Formats: sequence, C-alpha cells, structure tokens
Amino acid sequence: MKIPNKGFLLTLILSLIMLEVFYGKLLNHCNSVYMGDSLDAIQSYYTAIYHINFDKSYFHTVGMNYPYGENVFFTGGYVPLAFGIKLISKVVNISGYTLGIINLVMLFSIVACALSLYLILREFSLPAVYSAVVAVCIAFLSPQIRRLGGTLSYEFFIPLFIYLLIKFRQNPSYKKSLLIGLLVFFAIVSHFYFFIFFCFIAIFYWGIPFLSREENFSNIWFDIKHFFLQLILPFIALNIIMSLTNDVNDRTHYPWGLFTYLSSWSGVFFPFGKPYDWIARLIYNPHTSPDWESINYVGVVGVLSFFALVIIFLWKLFTGKFKQLFLVTDIKLLNIFFWASFVAMLYSFGYPLKWNQDFFIHHIGPLKELRALGRCAWLFFYMMNIVAFYNLYRWLNDKNKGLKYGILIISCSILFADTCIYLNHHQDWLDTTINELADKQNNLPGDQWIKNTDLTQYQAIIPLPYFHVGSENIWITSPSDILKYVYVVSLKTGMSTTAVWLSRTSISQTCKNIALVLEPYRKLEILSDLPNKKPFLVMAKPNELNEQEKHLLGQCKFLLQTPNYSVYSLDYSKLDHYTDSLYIKTKEEFTMRKTYKIGNFYSTDSVKNFIHTDYEDKPNDIHYVGKGAYTGNLVDYNVLYEGSIPNCKDSNYIFSYWMYDFRVDLYPRSIVEIAFIDSTGKAYNAYWSAPHYMLKAFDGQWALMEESVKIKHATDKIKITLWNPDVGKDKQIHLDEFWLRPATTDIYEQTAEYISKNNRYYRL
Repeated sequence: MKIPNKGFLLTLILSLIMLEVFYGKLLNHCNSVYMGDSLDAIQSYYTAIYHINFDKSYFHTVGMNYPYGENVFFTGGYVPLAFGIKLISKVVNISGYTLGIINLVMLFSIVACALSLYLILREFSLPAVYSAVVAVCIAFLSPQIRRLGGTLSYEFFIPLFIYLLIKFRQNPSYKKSLLIGLLVFFAIVSHFYFFIFFCFIAIFYWGIPFLSREENFSNIWFDIKHFFLQLILPFIALNIIMSLTNDVNDRTHYPWGLFTYLSSWSGVFFPFGKPYDWIARLIYNPHTSPDWESINYVGVVGVLSFFALVIIFLWKLFTGKFKQLFLVTDIKLLNIFFWASFVAMLYSFGYPLKWNQDFFIHHIGPLKELRALGRCAWLFFYMMNIVAFYNLYRWLNDKNKGLKYGILIISCSILFADTCIYLNHHQDWLDTTINELADKQNNLPGDQWIKNTDLTQYQAIIPLPYFHVGSENIWITSPSDILKYVYVVSLKTGMSTTAVWLSRTSISQTCKNIALVLEPYRKLEILSDLPNKKPFLVMAKPNELNEQEKHLLGQCKFLLQTPNYSVYSLDYSKLDHYTDSLYIKTKEEFTMRKTYKIGNFYSTDSVKNFIHTDYEDKPNDIHYVGKGAYTGNLVDYNVLYEGSIPNCKDSNYIFSYWMYDFRVDLYPRSIVEIAFIDSTGKAYNAYWSAPHYMLKAFDGQWALMEESVKIKHATDKIKITLWNPDVGKDKQIHLDEFWLRPATTDIYEQTAEYISKNNRYYRL
C-alpha cells in the first residue's frame, strides 16, 4: 500500500502536537495515572495489572470473585495488551510499566485514528494538507475519547477497518481478507462491541454490491469466502478460545441495559454544553439533556452538512429523481459506508428494537448481549464528517479560488474550534493518581500496616460495604470507596477478594458469593468451594454498613485502624457455624416474649393485623412449606395480594414471600409492582421494585423476598403484582408463603419440624 509520505507525516505531526497540548499532563506521568476515578475505570486497570503480576494462567484471573476467579475475557482488563505484557515479561520483565503501556496505547490510538482517517480521505482524492487537518480534528473530536480509561477508546479500529475494506475493493485478495480478519480479531478481543460496529459496515459493504450485481461482488461464493475470512472467522476463533478456557455455563444471556443508554437525534445533532448551544436552543430546545453515553455530537460542520443532505434528499424526492435519492456523494463506496453508518445511528436510537421490545429481545441473537446501543452512533460520527468535508471540497472545487479557500479555511477552523472546546480540561478530569499505589515502599500512613502484617495467613479479602456487580441479575453496590482500597491492597500483596466488579459473572457463583452478606439462614454454600480454612481479611468502613453487613462484622476480630478504613480478621470457623444456633436463639426469643395465639400463629399483637397465604389449596410438587404453592406464567401479571389489611393501624408494613428458581437468568430482574388504592377505588400511588432488591436469604433454589411499604389510611387497599416481560412465555414462577404484616409486629409459628419468625423457618 502506497502511503503519501508528506501528508501522512503532516498528520502524524499535527496529531502529536494535539496530543501534547491536550493530554500532555497524562503523557508526562503515564505510568502513574489512572484515567478517570470511576470504579469502571479503576477496575479495568486493576484486572490487567493483577493478571500480569499474579495470575498463573493466561486466560483465568483470580483477583476478584474468590474462590472462583473469572475468565479474562469477562474482565474488561485490556486482554490483548495484558496477554502480550505477561508473555514478554517471561523473558524481559516489563510488568512494572504496565500502567504506562496501557495509557500510551489508549492515547496513541487517537494518533492512529487520525492517520487512518487521513488515508481514507486521500483514497477519495482529497488534498493532502486538507486531509491531514480534517483527519486530526475528527480523531480528536471523536466521542470515543470520552471512553479513555477503557478499551472502547481504541479509536483506530473503526477507520482502519474501513480503510482496509477500501483497499480490498480496489484489488481483492485472500491476503487482504486475512489482514482484515486479524484486525477484527484483535478488536473484538479488546472489546466485543467492535464486532457490531464492523457488522453494520460489512453487511452494507458486501450486501449492496451483491444486490446491484457489481463485478466481482456479484459472485456469491466470492462474497461468502471473503466475508467469512473478514468477519465470521475471527468471531469463531474468539468463541473457540473462550469455550476452551471457560468453565462457567450459567452466564446471563440478557445483560441489563439494552434500552438504557440509547442515543437520540438531539444526542447526535444538538451541541449540549457547547458555548453556542444557546443559539441552537433558539431553533430547538430539548426538554432534557441525554446521558453522557448517549451524546455523540457530530460537530457544527457535520450538523449543517446533514441538514443540507436532508434538503437535497427531499428535493430529489419531490422532483422525481428517485434513482439519485441515496447518492449522498459521487462515490458509490462512500455512499455505502454513509448509509451503513446511518442505519447504525438509527439502531443506536433503539430502532427497530423498541417498536416491539418483548419480541426482539428473544430474536436478535448475540446482539442482545450488547447494551448501551447509543455507542453505535460512533460510526455515523466518523462517516458524517468524512462525507461533509468530502462534499464541501467537491462542491468548492470549481469555484473561485478566494471563495473556495475562504470557505475551506472557515470550515476547518470551525471543526478545530469544536475540537478544542470538546477537549478543554478533559485531561484534568482524567488525571487521577492513586497515591497508595504509587507508594511502592508502603510508607504512607494508610499503607504501613501492609508491610507490618503477615498477610499470607489470610486466604482473601472481604470488603464491607460489599460489592458484587457483574451477574446482570443481582447488584450489591455502595457509594463507599472501600473497593478502591481493596484494589490497592490486592495489587500490593497479590491477595484475592471475594468482591466482584466484572461482567457476565456466573449466576450460581454470584448467589453463593453474596450469601456472605445476606441474612444468616442456611449453611453457606461457598464454604465447600474454599481451598483452605484460613481466616479472611476484612476491610471495612463500619459507619457505612447495612444491617446484614454489621452482623457479619460482628463476627470479626478487630486488628487495626488506618486513616481510610478498619481492618479485621474473620475466622473460617465463624462462617462455618454462622447459622448453627438460629433455631435455638429463635425458640428462646419466642419463649421469652409475650405473644398472642391467632390461629396457628403467635403474634406480638393481640389482634389479627396481618395477611398470610400458604397456597395449601394449590397442591404442588414444588413447594417451600406444606404441600402447596402458587404457580403461574412469569410473563403474566401474577397477583400476590389484593385487598385491605385487617385491623390496620400502623402505616409501615412489610410483605415477604418465597420465590423458587431465583438463580435462573432474568428471574431476579422481574418486576414487583406495589399499588395503593383509596376507599373510593382510586389508585393514588404505585411503584416498582424487583426481587434482586428484595433478596434477604437463600435456601437451595428458594429465596426469600421482603419489602417495606407505607400505607396512608387504614381503609386503603394494596395490590402486589409480579411479572417479567423479558422471559419466554413458557417460563413459570413458583411462589410460597406470602406474608403482609406491620413492621412492629413479629409473628411466630412452632411445629415439630421448625420454628418460624416472620417467614423465616429454622429447623433443628
């Protein structure tokens, strides 16, 4: 491939200057900066650095989700880079420069993007200097820059893929297809979202020439072979590697957030936060500002160019020039790329998926694995600007030189100004240094205990407040910064942590893991999976804990206090006997308290002020207590209770029920609607909750759900309904033992088999 040396060199110089001006501070201490202070950003660095320094396997990391660990492809930990650094360090140890290498690759990917865009513009016969200036500005205006701190910031993948397709079209060969396939493989290993970007481009690239019977591309076998090498083979290769290295078979197939981070017309075309957005608001004033994930602004020139294309499209439509409707430029391939990106933009808005969410979520295959669809508008950002500056130059090419160069200079100046506004102070937001990690000798007050403590006597770290994010079914999180300090200790010592901040984590492992911080109820399943009986190291912020976490902390032995957290030891024996005495304690409590017999139960209130449904009138092989249970289709509205509450006095009530198959994908994300109806029959309040918010305890496949509600008037009715629109029509839900009681009332039951309190059943 012949590279125009002078223009290419100019692009390189300009992009390096831009990089120094806008990200110079990050370059100057790239081996100590963590781009962004969000847990997502820090987690990506953590998983990569831990994997390189401490993991024995190239494909499995044990840093988080102890004792199970996780496949590296589900960590977001710069997988190709980490693999390469780990491999090279076997010969020459460069692991100490991991952070710098990660940061430099992200920053210089902007330069690589500019060079790739330059090559694309030159392929469309634009002048070298003009191409260089436009390419650099587009690269630095890219919405992907807001992803610095993660592999989605690798800007060069999209334009380089487009450039290689252009070269393939000029002279098709297997060599070029394999090169494209190799690029696709490294891109999707870095982040699988790149695959959907490539799919939009490739489907149009191969589909339109085939349908229009274009030479070479009209041969179906030619198309299939090269499409396979370029896109399908890398996908298969990645899946083979993952299947060979993955021992988990219960990851979610429905990640949360498919329709959460959508882009929009205003997200693409409105200048939110720009100094000139007040001018745009004179024309159109959006009611709300989109989430940052949804903003993919194409710039002033891109916006004006798009509206010009719309006007031209309408003119062609009304004048009957139907064959020219979709010709946005005079180059067929550029038109193909543009319309591919336009469809990708519509997809980023949620079309056609949100027209029938319940249907599409089950029929779009692996696409449902990719949430935050707003990112698909990135394709449109690149192509809209390429088309805009291509058309501008072509339109001015035969005009007066003064007019031509004047408009080109003004347009490039506007693009440059947009870029400068966009990048202003961005590096200040990214410039995060973790002093504790920079303290290699552990001399800081918060680190000294690490060198003075024999941490080999502990098997892993438990953080409190607890964190478990990744199963896409159950979330345990907190505004606490304790997880950052857990990362610090883990990276300094190589200790694993039970905490999770990953992606598509095993649901069964998740349930075993989080039982540590649920109510003590049944023997902890995770204990049988531990490799030894060493104690756990607990890092806690006692003032930030919920009741369950406080209970666990109460089993711990205090060791020391640091400026940022407290350190405890938790013996294995404490966990092993965590639930041993619950029957005895509950029986003693019941014996000592004054209660009133109401039916088969004993209440701390003298009147019946509760609702209990045991479903014994519905015999069922799947039941929790007794021989009956409710069974219904989960997609339907399953009414748990509808009616008033007898002798209602208190405003604060608690309802609970046992749910079967809680560990099945999507079940924890079901919807529980609580609606209140006044004496006139008018609903005055309704809100939604979900089983994963209500989870209190596990008992095998059963899980206890509990939620507090507040009732305004004693005569009001309450309706509690459960359903899940995302599961298949054949999915059933089994429920047992529904209770609705005042928060101030405890209800006991004693039989030969168990003693119960408030829907908890303790057995000898």
